[in-house]
Amino acid sequence: MKVLFPLLFISMLTTSLCAQKPCDEDSLMRIKGKWIHSGGPNANKAKSLEPIKRLDKMVQLLQAAYEPTGTEGRFWFNERRDESLIENGPLPYDLTADFMEYYCNSYQNKINLKLGDETGDWFFIRANSFGRFAMEDADFKIENKQVYQLTVKMGELNGFHVFSGADGNELQGKKQFSRTILIARPGQLPYTPVSRKQYLWTFLKYREDAYQKDIAYELKRPVRSDAEEEIVRKKGYENAGAYAGDEKAKALAKSYYLQDYVTDKQSQQKSLKSWESAYQKDIQPAKDFLSSQSEEELAKPALLKPGNHKNDFKKFLNENEGRMLVVVNDSYFNSKLPAYMPQFLVVYWMWGGNKAGVYFGTQVEKNLNLTTLQQLLDK
Repeated sequence: MKVLFPLLFISMLTTSLCAQKPCDEDSLMRIKGKWIHSGGPNANKAKSLEPIKRLDKMVQLLQAAYEPTGTEGRFWFNERRDESLIENGPLPYDLTADFMEYYCNSYQNKINLKLGDETGDWFFIRANSFGRFAMEDADFKIENKQVYQLTVKMGELNGFHVFSGADGNELQGKKQFSRTILIARPGQLPYTPVSRKQYLWTFLKYREDAYQKDIAYELKRPVRSDAEEEIVRKKGYENAGAYAGDEKAKALAKSYYLQDYVTDKQSQQKSLKSWESAYQKDIQPAKDFLSSQSEEELAKPALLKPGNHKNDFKKFLNENEGRMLVVVNDSYFNSKLPAYMPQFLVVYWMWGGNKAGVYFGTQVEKNLNLTTLQQLLDK
C-alpha cells in the first residue's frame, strides 16, 4: 500500500497536467462539425418555393464539396428583389453560408466555438446578380448605362475563369483570402466590357462637368466690394500691432499685415486658377492617350486599378493587375424564362489563414462541382 499511493498520486498528477495542456490546431482539425439551416444574421429569407428548390440543390453541392472540419456550418437563403440588373429581369437570390471555427479557450481550458460575427470563412452563390464579382459605381454611367468594375482575373479552374474576391479583406487584423467565379451560359456573358475609348470620353465628360460645377460654385460665392474691402483692410491694419511690445514692433506688424493682405476677389481668382491647373493636370493623361493611340488600342477593354476611376486616370493596366469596367449585357437575358430560373451564377468564397480556414478554402476549390452548377442555368 505504501508503494501504491505514490504511484496513484503520480498518475493523478500526470492526468491533471495533460488535461491542462493547451489544445492546438491539429486537435481542432479532428473535430467534425455539422450543418445548420439557419436564419442567418440579418437574413431576408427566400419566400418563393421555386428559388428554394434551386437553392437546395446548391446546398447539396456545397455539402458534397466540404465537410465541416474544425468548424460548424450554417446556411440560409435570401431574396434580393431590389437588385435586379435589368428592368423586369430574373429574380436575384442567393445561398449564404458561414463557418464558425473551434478555438482553444486557455482561460476556461476547453474548446469553444467562435461567435457568429467572428468568422472569416464564408461561401455565397448568387443567382442573377453580380454580388461581389462586380462593384457598382452609382455615379458613373457610360451611354446612360450603369458601370460595374470586376475583380482581378487570376486564372482558370476546370474551364471557368477565376477572379480575386473583395480587395483588402481583414478580420481582427488578420489577412483574409477570397475567390470569385462567374458561371454563365457557354460562350456568353451577362456583361459587356467598356472600351478604353468609351471610358476616356466618359471620364473627360465627368471631370468637365465636375470642374464646371466647382467653378460655378466659386463664382456664386459672395465677395466683398471695393468699399467693403477697404473697411476690412483698415480695421485689420489698425489692429495688427495691438499685441506688439513697442512702436517699432507695431509698425513692423502693420507692415507685414499690408504685405500679406489678400482681398476677397484676389482669393477667388487664386482658387479659380488653382482648380484650373489641377483640372488640366488631371485630364492630361486621358487626352494624351486618346490622341496617341490607334483605334485598335482604344477598342480594347478598359482595365484600371480599383477605386476612384471617375476622378483619376493615370494609365490602363493588364489583365493580371487591373479590374475591368463593364456594363450589363441586356441581350444575355432571356425574358421568356420564368423569373425564378437562374440565368447566371456568381460563386464567392472567403477564408482565413489558419488550418481550418485554409482547409475550407482548398476543399471548395478542389471539390465544388462547377459543371453541375452550370447545368442549373435556365432550369
